[in-house]
Amino acid sequence: MAPRKLLHQARERQRELEGARRSISIPSVPPSTSFCSDNREMDHITPESSYRVDFASSRADAGLPRVCKKTRGKNKAHRLASSFETDEPAFPLHFDEEFRIIGSNDERFGHYIGQKSRQFTDFPLHLNWCAHHERSFENFFLQAKKDYEFLPQDPYCPLNLPVIYRGIKTKMQERVRGNRNQVKMECYELWLKTLEEKRRALFQEKVFEGIDENWWGDLCSFYTSKSKQMEAKRNKLSVILLGRIILASNGFFL
Repeated sequence: MAPRKLLHQARERQRELEGARRSISIPSVPPSTSFCSDNREMDHITPESSYRVDFASSRADAGLPRVCKKTRGKNKAHRLASSFETDEPAFPLHFDEEFRIIGSNDERFGHYIGQKSRQFTDFPLHLNWCAHHERSFENFFLQAKKDYEFLPQDPYCPLNLPVIYRGIKTKMQERVRGNRNQVKMECYELWLKTLEEKRRALFQEKVFEGIDENWWGDLCSFYTSKSKQMEAKRNKLSVILLGRIILASNGFFL
């Protein structure tokens, strides 16, 4: 679709929204209205402050989406592993018939994997998944079976530990890749923007917490390698293609 036609559609949509906003009626309250049961005068209340308009309902009546203020949810401070000092039993972790994690401890185990994946000495970011990662994951899996009790959802369906091992390993690999991308966005970009004589002080910043100077140079070389640059270009093209698919699914054709 031509850009001029897309612009025309956007302007038409904007006019529709403006017309809908004008149709919202705000109730007016006479100045003489009393708000007390005993009809006492309240001079300190002005007509503008003596009522509260339900703007969400008004927008809904006008066909507009409700506007909700985004607030931060409650902090989820989980105990990710049982305490052996108090002889606390391991957390039960259930698997369905396809050996996917389900149940109340699903989210807890996800945080558990995320915490272990950020131990960069065990899962270094400057290396692709290799024998070092494999050994670290084997140790992690053994410890996970102590901290969590693997149980089947169906007691008559025994667990297949090799399949569970591969599934959890895939989750760990995804977390390691996510950590590498996060460090690139938060740390590497800041490193490039900082003057060379001030870069050493960055390791005292909170954003560089857990990053060791000994392997930071190797990670920078990893980011600038030819293979990673080609991968970044492929990812960028994939994002552009996905955006076009989303636009096409909503009726916008380029």
